[in-house]
Amino acid sequence: MKTENLQEWIGKTEERSDLLNAFPANAMAATLNHKQLDYSENKNLPPLWHWLYFLPIFKLSDAGYDGHAALGDFLPPVQLPRRMWAGSRIEFLSPLKVGNEYKKTSKIKNVTAKSGRSGDLVFVTVSHDLNLHNWKTCLLITNHMDCSSSIVLRPLLVLPLASASMSKSTLSQTSWASTDKVVNPLSVLSV
Repeated sequence: MKTENLQEWIGKTEERSDLLNAFPANAMAATLNHKQLDYSENKNLPPLWHWLYFLPIFKLSDAGYDGHAALGDFLPPVQLPRRMWAGSRIEFLSPLKVGNEYKKTSKIKNVTAKSGRSGDLVFVTVSHDLNLHNWKTCLLITNHMDCSSSIVLRPLLVLPLASASMSKSTLSQTSWASTDKVVNPLSVLSV
């Protein structure tokens, strides 16, 4: 894998603003069977529920193999199509309130190429800071994905299409069964 250009991505930033409306929080509360189902304006958002907001919007034609935005805009354009989140260290400095607008600033802190049992890997260390919109001095959440717990870009995994519970005799009788087919969702979902 060519890694000489990976260091150029260190320092790249991405900003997103979002108004924390009640619907995502109310839907999560219902999903988790919470007693409180009314996250109306000025109510505190529970920890980690900020992940319901600041979602990227992009056309399906701009999606990568894994369904995320294609690599090369914010994350480096390595030839490893699978993304894996490996963990975070999150510090909550103040609760987020429903009804307020916040800004999330993401910054690439480090990019490291490694080889493992499954082949080449790229670890991308990203920090995410949340502030009240247009308030640089009021840091509310800081989320650091360290080198040991970061976004990992991995090689493509080819899975058999047949069910693991099917016997070998059943597999040999089905002409559609194959262990080396890759289904590209874009070819199925494209209009």
